[in-house]
Amino acid sequence: MQSMFFPLPLKTHIIFSIIGIAFLIFRFYRNRHFYYLFFALAIACTFLIYICDKIRDLNYVGILEAFLMGITFFLMYYEKNGSKLTRLSKLSELKQKIPEIPKIPENILPKREDKHSRGEHYK
Repeated sequence: MQSMFFPLPLKTHIIFSIIGIAFLIFRFYRNRHFYYLFFALAIACTFLIYICDKIRDLNYVGILEAFLMGITFFLMYYEKNGSKLTRLSKLSELKQKIPEIPKIPENILPKREDKHSRGEHYK
């Protein structure tokens, strides 16, 4: 069963998809990032083109694939930058717990007059 919309024969498509899905499930098992599961689901949904016989149905498959890839990229971005946000919130909590060191008013400190501050060393 060869699809005219997919460049690989069905047997090759099945082999590459199984390898890809197995790899992504393994990566999810090791790293616990959910975008691996959505990417594996997007690969599995490519088999829908073999059962669709109308162009309208193929458009729905394309929309589904785009939606799954959008979720995948969103989760990749969120999981990468979300950890930074939690670290920043913890840092701001720590800053609130540490007492602030009071600053010395400038009128108390004596003014420093030396030749380097006035630029006289160049004359």
